[in-house]
Amino acid sequence: MTNKELWVWLTAAFGPANKRKWEVLFGFSDIGEFYSDFMRGNIKGLTKDESERMHGLTDDRIKNIMYYCRSKGINIYCYDDKEFPQRLRDIFNPPSVLFCYGELSDIDSELLLSVAGARELSEYSLKAEKEITSDLVMSGVVILSGMQVGADREATVEAINRGAKTYVVLGYGLEYDYKNSSKEYYKKISQNGAVITEYFPNHKPRTKDFHYRNRLISGLSLGTFVVQASLKSGSLSIAEFALNQGKDIFTLPPHSIFDEAYKGNIMLLRDGAIPVFSAQDILNEYKNNFSHRLTFSKRFTDEYSLSTKKPFERKKTRNANTSSYENKQKETVSDNKFDISDLSENARAVVELIKSGKDSVDEISIALDKDISSVTLELTELEIIGAVKSLPGRRYKLT
Repeated sequence: MTNKELWVWLTAAFGPANKRKWEVLFGFSDIGEFYSDFMRGNIKGLTKDESERMHGLTDDRIKNIMYYCRSKGINIYCYDDKEFPQRLRDIFNPPSVLFCYGELSDIDSELLLSVAGARELSEYSLKAEKEITSDLVMSGVVILSGMQVGADREATVEAINRGAKTYVVLGYGLEYDYKNSSKEYYKKISQNGAVITEYFPNHKPRTKDFHYRNRLISGLSLGTFVVQASLKSGSLSIAEFALNQGKDIFTLPPHSIFDEAYKGNIMLLRDGAIPVFSAQDILNEYKNNFSHRLTFSKRFTDEYSLSTKKPFERKKTRNANTSSYENKQKETVSDNKFDISDLSENARAVVELIKSGKDSVDEISIALDKDISSVTLELTELEIIGAVKSLPGRRYKLT
């Protein structure tokens, strides 16, 4: 099988969002080496069910999947492809395969903003969202959403109506028409942007699939704009992923502090999310690093000039890889009170590096000369046993 077919085989065997596949791949130089060892019976640690599923997926079955996708105009991007989004390689439990209507070649260079919110928007939220997203799109921001009814779709449709590039990430297969409500938009979206999913073409969604999808929405975006959210809103899941990935979080101030429909907005504001009174509040965050992508109208230029003269200006230094949350909430490393004597050599090395001040995944990876995925797994295990605590911006502190 080809390299791409092997990734489809592995994804089909373990399931698209199952992080277990990254555990069994650990230590192999590439997917081909893993497959060769598996066929020779040299892979240790596989369960009986896992082994049976992998053996059951014959070459012909995988080739049939590939042929079906080609016949439907579905592009397949595997983890090793050059066009696979680097932004998704950097998240915890990245997708191994993406199925797309459209192309992904430019997605890493886009100023992508995800928009999420309630299915049933108030008149206030709907009016504010339409004005803000329209201004963002006309200024060069690229909208991404989950295409759910409500705030998600309103933002995407606004971008489509403006003739702008937009991206959508689904929690189900591209050929499955979820509630008969989305496929009419796919062609328009794919002509300029892309409709993306990690699920096989006819996959029918389960509730958990939308939760898994949210890590991809936040992972691809530089920031997330939550329009309207109660405390039970699924859009808070995207905001949580965004926070853990070190991304910016924006939210619409509630029209009433007593309205239960905006309790999620209030919670985000208390936790440090950036309030959005106009598109300018979002554009200001990316003005320096994406000036080549943005087009500012005179109205926004005047508004920005006025805002810089206000006495209570919020001061912040940022660069292309640092979120507003990270700048605001970065914590110092505490003294470790956890007994590390029983930990593995690698785990102890990670703890010592955090103690010395190297608290980010990137810094630890470079210091240990290990890939990010293995360091992330080590940190996850340390967090599970209570040795470390995760912070915004993919940083950690000792407990």
